[in-house]
Amino acid sequence: RQRQMCIRDRLKTHENGTGANGGAGISNAEGGTFINEGDITTDRNNGHGISNNGTFTNEKTIKSLSNSKSGIYNGKTMTSSAGTINIADNKSFGISNAGNFTSEGNMDVMNNSSTGISNTGTFKYSGNGNVKGNGSHGISNGKTDENGAVTVGKMMILGEHNIFSGDKYAIVNNEKSEPVSYTHLRAHET
Repeated sequence: RQRQMCIRDRLKTHENGTGANGGAGISNAEGGTFINEGDITTDRNNGHGISNNGTFTNEKTIKSLSNSKSGIYNGKTMTSSAGTINIADNKSFGISNAGNFTSEGNMDVMNNSSTGISNTGTFKYSGNGNVKGNGSHGISNGKTDENGAVTVGKMMILGEHNIFSGDKYAIVNNEKSEPVSYTHLRAHET
């Protein structure tokens, strides 16, 4: 049985507790289709602002603020064509992507407790925006598990962006590599 939901005006989720959706503001399950043609605000939910494991399409504005987990968790397919995405003040990642995430609109990911954007899937971001003030890295592409195995995601960033870190690195591409000095990098330019 296929499930489909279409929002054409406005949707606001606010202070959801626990339950079948884990307290997420919006939960789109495996096999589900969610189409947003209006404005979405998810704030102060006891889980992710948006948890997507199906197909999620956004054409307007998403604001995901002050949730107890990530602002957006994407495990399958999420596309934002022309809309604006504002992710701020969440208690975990701003955006956690393990699926296919495409954003062609403007996006601000700011002041989240952990990494601004964490990617282990395919992430394409071609609008303008800011990734700053997050508690850890600005953007982390890939991860290393407890056994040292590296999973590197695919990430493409186009447009004009301001990317800053909280207390670590602005951009981390998790491959096994050795750090080099600024002098070493400059030597390659000549």
